[in-house]
Amino acid sequence: MSTQERDVSVAAFLPADATARQALVFSPVLPEWEGGAFFEPVTRLLNEAGMRVFVVDTLSMLDDSTATLAALAEHWSAWLPRLGHLDLVCGNALGGAVAQYLLPHLPPSTGVLLVSGPARTDATLERRLATIAEPAEAGHPHESLAALARAVLPRDVEPEDSAESRLLHHPSSAGNRLAVGMRMLRRLDVTRAVRRHPGALLNIVGGASRLVSTVHTAAAEHHRVHTVRGAGMRPHIDGEAEVAATVRGFLRKEIQR
Repeated sequence: MSTQERDVSVAAFLPADATARQALVFSPVLPEWEGGAFFEPVTRLLNEAGMRVFVVDTLSMLDDSTATLAALAEHWSAWLPRLGHLDLVCGNALGGAVAQYLLPHLPPSTGVLLVSGPARTDATLERRLATIAEPAEAGHPHESLAALARAVLPRDVEPEDSAESRLLHHPSSAGNRLAVGMRMLRRLDVTRAVRRHPGALLNIVGGASRLVSTVHTAAAEHHRVHTVRGAGMRPHIDGEAEVAATVRGFLRKEIQR
């Protein structure tokens, strides 16, 4: 089966009063596909702006030949024409890295909205990613799930017991998804592609993130990196009001003009 014909996991969010504008969202590494719920606060904002939003499970494009993030991004590049013109490409965490890999394949006018999207890794981030991947690789997927649950929260915040218990209900494939996704971010560096992108770009990161921080981002002079104080890897949830105001301003200035 070709990449273009592959049955990927995608959820469509269509506003009541749609414009011709479209946005594509790449998911982070999720234990299992949840229909795009991870991005709901931002998806709602995009719908309010009249944009049709398509959210994809980034890892649903994996196959036995996909060993690197570059290969995964190439699969998605071949799939993109199915949606036609995209005014905005979004990505959260791993999805943000894929979105940045795709910049050379996108029209110069395409806007980019990232949430905790790394453009590069360093030794510190790779160690943090390894703490999530290694237990699953050793046959202990629930330890990886627990490590992920902690890693996405702001520093000094620990998962509630109820959150830990919910992890036990993920399918057996969850550990493999975590291991593969986290390992794909090793030796990441798409700084040059990001800085060459002539379109608008906004990357929102948490100031109390245990994983991706501002040191892992890249931006040209006309791009913007916004830090949400006290937020973790999910600033659109930890600091929803601040992120909403920031995204609305970005849309008005860069996408809706």
